[in-house]
Amino acid sequence: MKESQEQLLNAKKEITELENQIRELSIKLNTQRDKEQLISRDKTENNKINNAFTKQNIFIMGTQQCIGLAAELTKSRMNSRYEDYQVTAFIKPFAFTEEVLKPCTNLKVDTYDKIISCVGENDDDPVTAIAELYAALKLLKHATVIVMNVTKIYFKHAIKINMYKV
Repeated sequence: MKESQEQLLNAKKEITELENQIRELSIKLNTQRDKEQLISRDKTENNKINNAFTKQNIFIMGTQQCIGLAAELTKSRMNSRYEDYQVTAFIKPFAFTEEVLKPCTNLKVDTYDKIISCVGENDDDPVTAIAELYAALKLLKHATVIVMNVTKIYFKHAIKINMYKV
């Protein structure tokens, strides 16, 4: 009988110890959940703040006429107190309009982004160049698009390209 009582006391002690461990683990778990919620809330707040200061984009797509434009634009905006823009250039010297405007298919733009395009300089068919430009404009309809005139003419029909861009 004495042995049974000792076993019972030992079992009760073990149960008490296990209950204490369960309480401690439960407290740790709740504390960890609270910390995770705080971290999650902090990340959400940081994302809101970061989104308020995200850079808007200026994308330049053109041929040889646009070489150096991105560098000059970046330099001129360096000390600007106005909006902060990330300038990205897709310059393809001596390429046809279709090739220059290919990045438009993968470009994610919003209403605050700007697109500068100068194409048609190397195309020999103004109708095809304008059709490609029209297709690109449809893809970029949410952004502000600036289409520059061609200044140098390499093919006999290039004068017509500027006439169509009006």
